[in-house]
Amino acid sequence: MEDGPNRTDNMVLTGMAITNEQRTLRKCSCGWSNVTTHRGLRIHQGKAKCGGTSQMQSCTALADQTSRRQSQVEHHSATVSNIAYGQTEEEHLSQQQEQLQHLVPTPHNEYQEETPSSETPSQTRKERPIRQPKVRWPKASDKEAWRSFDQDLHIILGKSLQGSVTTKLNLFGNIIYEEGKERFGERTGRKSTPREPGRREREIHNLVKERRSLRKAWRKAGDSEKEGLKALWAQIRTRLATLRRAERIRKRRSRKEKERAKFFQDPFKFARSLLEEKKNGKLEATAQELEEYMINQLSDHERNIPLGSPGHVPRPAEPESQFDTTPPRQMGRGVRSQSGHRLPALRSYMDDVTSLLQTAPCTARLLKRFEELLGWARMRIKPSKSRSLSILKGARNDLISFAVDGERIPLLAEQPVRSLGRLYTADLSDTHMPATIMQQLTDGLGRIDKSYLPGLFGRNILQLPLKSIDLGYKQEKARLVLELRDSTDPFVKNNKASVRTGRKWRAEEAVDQAISRLMHKEVVGRTQSGRAGLGWGTATKFWSKASKKERKQLVIEEVVRSEEDLYKIKALSQPQQGQWTTWEGVVNRTIKWSDMWKMPQARLSFLIRATYDTLPSPSNLSQWYGSDESCHLCNAPNPSLQHILSSCKTALAQGRYRWRHDQVLRKLAEVLEDCISDILYQDWLDRVYRQNP
Repeated sequence: MEDGPNRTDNMVLTGMAITNEQRTLRKCSCGWSNVTTHRGLRIHQGKAKCGGTSQMQSCTALADQTSRRQSQVEHHSATVSNIAYGQTEEEHLSQQQEQLQHLVPTPHNEYQEETPSSETPSQTRKERPIRQPKVRWPKASDKEAWRSFDQDLHIILGKSLQGSVTTKLNLFGNIIYEEGKERFGERTGRKSTPREPGRREREIHNLVKERRSLRKAWRKAGDSEKEGLKALWAQIRTRLATLRRAERIRKRRSRKEKERAKFFQDPFKFARSLLEEKKNGKLEATAQELEEYMINQLSDHERNIPLGSPGHVPRPAEPESQFDTTPPRQMGRGVRSQSGHRLPALRSYMDDVTSLLQTAPCTARLLKRFEELLGWARMRIKPSKSRSLSILKGARNDLISFAVDGERIPLLAEQPVRSLGRLYTADLSDTHMPATIMQQLTDGLGRIDKSYLPGLFGRNILQLPLKSIDLGYKQEKARLVLELRDSTDPFVKNNKASVRTGRKWRAEEAVDQAISRLMHKEVVGRTQSGRAGLGWGTATKFWSKASKKERKQLVIEEVVRSEEDLYKIKALSQPQQGQWTTWEGVVNRTIKWSDMWKMPQARLSFLIRATYDTLPSPSNLSQWYGSDESCHLCNAPNPSLQHILSSCKTALAQGRYRWRHDQVLRKLAEVLEDCISDILYQDWLDRVYRQNP
């Protein structure tokens, strides 16, 4: 055990005498330290049997740190009263120097014990700093705990923090850490406890045991006993089926909640893990082998050595004239568009090489020469990522193959290649693409259906497109037309490129019609529709006063509005599902995707089907199946959905529609009545006390 400096009764910490009852940072020679009184230090020494070599000194940790590493502090000036009573300044400085030599770590921030001068530096034992445990701080909402901690910490810091700024900073973090650890305790790791079986699982386990015992009893029982055992077997079987069905429903519900939580946490990651092909395999290489492989593949040990010139390439003679390094005045011409304008030349970087040759020997010689050039440039070809295709007299010939660096290049018929989402096979035809796309779509929708995630594709789930794909397609095409027309690049603006959208709908025509309607609205001026007064609602933005960005937004909104008008015309042609178009005085309700995910499926289905009047009401059942049914309250024949939800006279008279509303008001009335009675009782007591003091 190390011998620390001797402790005197009059030793002070930071410029003032410390009594035994004061709480301050105290440290024992065994390494123990805590913010406590002198009695707490002696109790520790008695329990740990380390008394007699204790030291009471400040632990000088760096500011904003909670470790016990010591750092060297500056000597206090003569103006700071940091000298114990009965000591001279020289004695105090020598004692402080001894403390610093004992406490201060090496420049590498490591602990180092004192060693005799005869030992070499290599024999010096170095200890790694121990990571201090985390403090279990209270919650931020626990204001009372933080207020009490702040008050006590203010008193401790006021008594302990004295001296220079460096000393205060070194003591500040460690004092807060020790006080917080003593008051709130240390944070322990979360222990994973195994899940205990529930009531239903325990009952299933017991029933399985009973069934086994019945099977054994059946083998030993006589004919008269088998009838009773058979009845008991049937009861256990029925009960097991019911419990297992309920347990499957519970597990399915739990998994559905977990899937929904994962989707809300990161939708992109969830969709990627759901639709991507599952990769299987196991990496059997060691970490050292993997590191060597990555170094050999991704680094070049000879990168600082000049390449020089390959041997088979002749060295050209010195040029007679200097190379012109000025920028080119005329660039290469690009493709001519349909409008007659020529686009600028494209600048691209190509990292894949495709060779088309007439004979197999020419291809082999080209690959050999290409391999030599790449080897000179310290690169190489990966045959496993390459493909070869040989055609002889219009037919595919799989007998011809090529090799690079002794490794065979796979044939396209053996391993089809996928590029930019498209699969290239040796058939050299696209007839299989529709079937491939349909298969991929079927597999993707099947995975979505099995994901336990509520959405638009599962069974027994309402399939309602919130936004039509056709409408979104037209909206994006209209935005593309505006981008091309208003482009700041003269080549793009003057090219007048056409946007292909098919035969039934033209994006340019839709944009022109939207602009003409916006201009017509400006001529008509601001109007008011419906029963609202003049000036109700937000003011419309006119075409002539709108900026470039606002005009683009107005055109897109007008294109969407025109398409929605077509949808409304179709809804008006439907006498039953289009009844919502005649509603007046109804507040619009916007359903967001988050609402749909969180809303129970039964409630969402009822909401949408009630809006379009597709619920099995008596009037709809009479129209669909010819059945007759009357209202159970007012005996009205074949009541409609509107009659059931809000128009039954008997239900209105009995207050059935406002029952829930009245229950809330009744509860509020009871609470208010209790408050009023308490206030009146308190006033009565006050009057009685004033009359009879």
